Amino acid sequence: GVAMAYIDSRLNPGESIMMQAKLHPFYVFRLPVAFFLLTWPFLVIPDTRALWAVLIVFVTLIRWLGARTTEYVVTNQRVIRKVGILSASQVEITRQKIEGVSVKQSLTGRIVGAGTVVVSGTGGAKVEFSHIRNPEALRLAVQSEA
Repeated sequence: GVAMAYIDSRLNPGESIMMQAKLHPFYVFRLPVAFFLLTWPFLVIPDTRALWAVLIVFVTLIRWLGARTTEYVVTNQRVIRKVGILSASQVEITRQKIEGVSVKQSLTGRIVGAGTVVVSGTGGAKVEFSHIRNPEALRLAVQSEA
């Protein structure tokens, strides 16, 4: 996809992608679903139906675009988090500067198989892989030898 082309174009010579993580769909769509559940009574009022339907579609589209343009990548040289639709923000830690890796999962995250992986580096650097699918696999990829 377009987002992966961004990461691919910024790989160093000899660098290869070991794992790519994606946001879990539950976290992409929980806000639009909650918004729908809270506003569905307004959908039955004829004069406001179109407005609320457009708002629900808009919120869903924004969340989906955010998920499509967020990249979490582990390479043989570094870990990278790239976020952005029109402009991109990238945070990375080289493998030799990684000091620790932790996994955080809420009860909901454990049920749906999602969590957050925090990679800590020297000098207080931190890369957070938020609400991803299978966080344990990402932790193992970060801790593996490149």
